[in-house]
Amino acid sequence: MNAPAHALAFLLFWCPALAQTAAPALTPLTGTVTTTEQTAPAANLAATHLKAALILPRTVLGEVTATLQLTNAGNTAATITASREGRQNCTFAPMLRVLQVGTRKVVYPAAQQSPRICTQDALHTTLSAGQHLSLTHTLTLPPGEYMVEGWFQGSVNTQRQKVDAEPVRLTVN
Repeated sequence: MNAPAHALAFLLFWCPALAQTAAPALTPLTGTVTTTEQTAPAANLAATHLKAALILPRTVLGEVTATLQLTNAGNTAATITASREGRQNCTFAPMLRVLQVGTRKVVYPAAQQSPRICTQDALHTTLSAGQHLSLTHTLTLPPGEYMVEGWFQGSVNTQRQKVDAEPVRLTVN
């Protein structure tokens, strides 16, 4: 029980006359209430219509290439910018996380691995309405069962965005 409720219970227990007094009457407010609607700027609308799909084979032998397909499902163009990521072998996108099925152990990126120093170039492109962009990332994994998570992380119309794709199960023989 929080302190104000405890104090009220104490007063009502020791002063029963307080519990029997009538509450003061409330007077209704009069006047008009106005509301204003806020609309997001056009730059934000394109970002919310960006969709991602992670594409990779169900079964591979050794090396796997994951493709993240970004689709602009909005009605306006979206300007996409991404820099290289030191924990992802200096790729622009997709960002990946590989988990071992049954253990949730993160296989990639390795936790003990130090980030790389990457070049400072950037991916910069504009997707018109309905247009797709495919980004690839190649990994070598030991044999096993994995869940691969993928996402795009960067700027969409000058605002930082993270666009997630559905995870995909992968078997490496």
